[in-house]
Amino acid sequence: MAASSNAPYTQFNYAPDAEPDIDVAVIDLDASHLWDASPVAVLDAVTEKYRRHGREVELIGFNSASIQMRERPAGRLNAGE
Repeated sequence: MAASSNAPYTQFNYAPDAEPDIDVAVIDLDASHLWDASPVAVLDAVTEKYRRHGREVELIGFNSASIQMRERPAGRLNAGE
């Protein structure tokens, strides 16, 4: 995600009837870097919305810095810094 924005949240088709044979949505972030908490929050929102519609989400392709950003506990993104 190149920008800190919630715009990607609206770009996914969450409805289970749109693709009834798909149980898992795979989001490939191979060429992405999570710079701050904003894209983390967007990914959390996207994941939660898919789950509310009965689908699981697999996020793949994180670089090591993005993994660390994503794994920080919610509400503590700047803790200890």
